[in-house]
Amino acid sequence: MAVELLKTGARSAHYVGEVKNLRRDGFGVYTYSNKFFRYEGEWKEGKKHGHGKLVMADGSYYEGEFQNGEITGSGFRRWQTSANSYSGQFKEGELHGFGVLNYGTGAVYEGEFSENVREGHGILTESYGDVYEGTFHNNDKHGDGIQQYINGEHYEGTWVKGMKQGHGELHYSDGTVYEGQFRGDLINGEGTMVHCSGVCYEGLWINGRPELEPHHISAPESIDVCAGSPFNVDLELMDSSNQNISSTSGYKLQISAWFKQVTLPSTEDSQSQLFDLIEDMEEEAIDTPFGYTAVWYPLTEYHHVVKPSPETESTAENVEEESDPPLEGDVTAELPVEQKPPTPQERAESLNDELTTEAPEEFHEDVLPSPPAQEFRNGAATFPSLILPSAPPSYRPFAILDAMKLNSTKRKSGKDDKGKSAKEPQPVEKEISDAALANNNPFARPGQYILRIVNVSEPDFFGAEIEPVYIVVNVSPQPATPGTN
Repeated sequence: MAVELLKTGARSAHYVGEVKNLRRDGFGVYTYSNKFFRYEGEWKEGKKHGHGKLVMADGSYYEGEFQNGEITGSGFRRWQTSANSYSGQFKEGELHGFGVLNYGTGAVYEGEFSENVREGHGILTESYGDVYEGTFHNNDKHGDGIQQYINGEHYEGTWVKGMKQGHGELHYSDGTVYEGQFRGDLINGEGTMVHCSGVCYEGLWINGRPELEPHHISAPESIDVCAGSPFNVDLELMDSSNQNISSTSGYKLQISAWFKQVTLPSTEDSQSQLFDLIEDMEEEAIDTPFGYTAVWYPLTEYHHVVKPSPETESTAENVEEESDPPLEGDVTAELPVEQKPPTPQERAESLNDELTTEAPEEFHEDVLPSPPAQEFRNGAATFPSLILPSAPPSYRPFAILDAMKLNSTKRKSGKDDKGKSAKEPQPVEKEISDAALANNNPFARPGQYILRIVNVSEPDFFGAEIEPVYIVVNVSPQPATPGTN
């Protein structure tokens, strides 16, 4: 054991430890002349070599391997000011090779280093929970990598200088998926997004938004159809410049039918009660762009109302003929006579008799199945083979109109229901023709109806709120069969 004292001007460096051939060799403690550094560890031929600890005056230190006087090999370093710490490989005093860097902010990087910067493959866990695994260059995410975000999003693709750029796939927390090009950390270029609502856009993106954003639905203003004839409703998805967006699919649409709500003056007792009935229906009415309100009317597909084919009817008759005959004396075997549905005039008379008692039951909308929802495909959608069936007897608008027609007819004859003289009726709005009142078939009366198409996709695709579309359907009477009056 020997003590060596070195002096340089007013300052001096101190060494206490083993020496060999007048050189520090073995274990020893060396205090540098600037008093900032202090080394305690192994020496070889006057140089730090082997395992040792270099301590700085501010509390920072390195402990690990030394080679020929340099910090090289495996070791641990802590920086007092930043509270960063590193455990891994070093080369000539710099972080180089594989290691784990714990930042004072709480972030952690585990991976490859080169000359004190993140370089190569690594995993970076941010203090707020985001995790990136992939390649780094000059401390930045650069190349292929996967980013897991704390909010549930997930990106896998290429990076340039810490930003998403190039081809990648981004999974949003709500289930939305985008695959395509990125630039400047935003969706830019060609790509496809399948939105959580089911909407799919495939095309050009600009700064995170689709080039063509949906604005409204294009539909015919009116459709002319003969009663009992099926019809299609063709629609297109348009942008704000009225250009079709063929790059978009998946918007889900529902269609419903409506009939103009009747308004009546309250001049007589019976008419007053009719007016009260209509007021009861106001909560079921909707506003239309045509300046009036409308109430729900059944709408279905054609195959729900078509008559059975002759072959089907023949099969049913054969089944009835082959059934066991009724037992003698069995009163239940006598079937009641089939009741024909009431005519509009009979419905009207029935309602007119009930005006002094109570209103008819509410009409239930589930008489016939509504048409299934349709979706836009490449910017277009079609509701095929639709038909307006006849309204059930409990449908108020028609029953009230029939009653109005009957009351008007009786008053014109000079007698009311009790045989008394009747006053001339006040003018009323007449929506159904005389031929329509006499019509008794499974299809809608001639007249004017409304179709309403609504976008039911949720949530909105990039905040696009598409307004409902209204179409007027003009139903004309069925052509008369040759040979009939």
